[in-house]
Amino acid sequence: MTIPVYYTYVKKVKGIKKQVTELVGLNQIYNMHYMARAKMVKHFHHLIGAKIKAAPIQGKVKTRYVYYYKNVQSDAPNVVAGIDKLFMDALQNSKVIKDDNVLNYIGSSWEVGGQDKKNPRIEVQLFEVS
Repeated sequence: MTIPVYYTYVKKVKGIKKQVTELVGLNQIYNMHYMARAKMVKHFHHLIGAKIKAAPIQGKVKTRYVYYYKNVQSDAPNVVAGIDKLFMDALQNSKVIKDDNVLNYIGSSWEVGGQDKKNPRIEVQLFEVS
């Protein structure tokens, strides 16, 4: 599954509303205004939920992320962690997994796939562990 790593929203800067596009990472998620963050979370849950084709998983799961960055200054662990949080919560909301706690979500790996200035993204694979 492909997940975009940039999010565009309207932000008020010095009293003026302007459209802002930001890289989705833990820093951005936690520093956003709570109302903007709630909209972003809802957007990603809807986006991911629409792409999920998996039946409910009763067992344990692992994920694998491949990050294709736009800018070489990108902080890959920060971006992967932010997308991981949104992805796992979307799986829970879509009832694909019961919970993303340590009893069910037992591992994750990530790697950098390379630079893609035109289509920065994360490719996600979900594995059921027997």
